[in-house]
Amino acid sequence: LNDISELRILNLITKDNVSNHLIRLIEQAQKNEAMDRNRSLQKRFDLFIKLIDREKGNIISDEAYQILMDDISSLHANSN
Repeated sequence: LNDISELRILNLITKDNVSNHLIRLIEQAQKNEAMDRNRSLQKRFDLFIKLIDREKGNIISDEAYQILMDDISSLHANSN
């Protein structure tokens, strides 16, 4: 979450609505993880990746994309 906020401040994610959506997806994934809802958790991860893939090079810079992919990979690994 901090990385998303920092990337927005650095204008590496150029639209607030995209950064806010990414933050909501991570918050929902964390909530699902706490409730041990693996299918819902995986769905949030998939939506997050789909969104950053769609916005890469447009609203999300290549640098921000790589940071976000590293973050989601780490979160996914830690959720298993």
